[in-house]
Amino acid sequence: MTNRWYDEFDATFWLTLAGALFAFGGVVLQAILKSKCVEFKCFGVSCVREPLPADVDDELDTSELV
Repeated sequence: MTNRWYDEFDATFWLTLAGALFAFGGVVLQAILKSKCVEFKCFGVSCVREPLPADVDDELDTSELV
């Protein structure tokens, strides 16, 4: 039986690819949350928001998420 090109992609490849995609999504989300933009559109998702004033500390409080 011949070795097809898609037989080379095993579980390790798919796990690595999924991890890389989730990491990229996390980086994009972090950049969106820290930005001062009023409206943003990313991959078909859009949001209009009121950003924090420039004099407010933009450190994210994640204590309630734990």
